[in-house]
Amino acid sequence: MMMIKRKEDMRFIIGVLLFLSLFLQANPLETGKAAPDFSLTDQTGKTITLSQLKGKVVLIDFWASWCGPCRKEMPFLVELDQTYREQGLVILGVSIDDKESNIEKFLSKLDPRPAFPILHDKEKKLPPIYQVEAMPSTYLIDKAGRLRFRHKGFKDEYKPKFKEEIELLLSEDVQ
Repeated sequence: MMMIKRKEDMRFIIGVLLFLSLFLQANPLETGKAAPDFSLTDQTGKTITLSQLKGKVVLIDFWASWCGPCRKEMPFLVELDQTYREQGLVILGVSIDDKESNIEKFLSKLDPRPAFPILHDKEKKLPPIYQVEAMPSTYLIDKAGRLRFRHKGFKDEYKPKFKEEIELLLSEDVQ
């Protein structure tokens, strides 16, 4: 029988058990259903709440500074933002990094830097709710607040599909 002697070990084990219990109890995240609502703070201190963005097409991108494919995807997200913002697309970059300094270091290497909100989910509450299985993970929410598309990882060949899905959602009437 293993004895747990350090508080750090106990905290880690409790954290893993809480994560697993949330993940295993979570309802399946289904396309066509309402996207789980959340509120997070961006780098300027402004609180962003998903439900307040109804009427817009929302792209939520979960990323981390240590993620190689995230480095490739972020400039594409900047391009999407520049192309579709005026048509009603809102991009939310959700970092799951532990430290703000890692986020800033990652973003400082980008030119141009993202103009869309970068949110920090330091406690990593959203990945189990959104059932994030890979980095990056991207979710497209329609104007009515429903999850319509999701993508795991990123490769250059995904770009046309992203644009096609965004254009479809932007062209739809809110129902």
